[in-house]
Amino acid sequence: IGFANGPKIKDTAGKLELQAGSTGTGSTGTGGIYFLNSSGTAKGRIDTTVSPSLSSLTVSSGTTTLNSTATTMTTAGSASGQAAVTVVSTTGFSAGDLVLIIQMKGTGAGNYELRKIVTVDSNTQLTVDSNLSNSYTQTTNSRCNSSDTNCSQVINVPVYQTVTMTGGTLTAPAWSSSTGVGGVLWLHAKGAISITSGTVDMNGKGF
Repeated sequence: IGFANGPKIKDTAGKLELQAGSTGTGSTGTGGIYFLNSSGTAKGRIDTTVSPSLSSLTVSSGTTTLNSTATTMTTAGSASGQAAVTVVSTTGFSAGDLVLIIQMKGTGAGNYELRKIVTVDSNTQLTVDSNLSNSYTQTTNSRCNSSDTNCSQVINVPVYQTVTMTGGTLTAPAWSSSTGVGGVLWLHAKGAISITSGTVDMNGKGF
């Protein structure tokens, strides 16, 4: 199906293909494919003029700390079957980021899922690429002490092309009951992960 200004919807050997209208760049460019909500407002965009590239992680000496960007849920929580994730702060999170959503304490403790952020809707809400499989709850914003029944957090997960470790230490921030975040080391690699020497260390840092 072709349209007057260039975009096309195609069925190629059973594959649904969306073709951008031209090569214009930027947030309103003709090289983008836009995703609209039921009101016709653009809530996501893929820029077809940009070839995504991933960096590779090399750890050879010193200490490399991952997963430093994290936040607790708000007391409103986030319900299963919804794509909206309500957090204390979206600072440091961007559209396209991979995030780990995990219940640290309380009902459903240990439940987790990985999602990609589609949009950062506000200072306290993210929309992810598919509905949550679990519900996540939080008793008190930005903490998880002994009096808090439920605690959950959202952690930014770095994605690399490859990971090579030949020395040094790979770690993540320790769990903190005063902030309600930390204690999890998680990364993704599209290619190989090679560890020939060095230390992956979370000793004494977990929940």
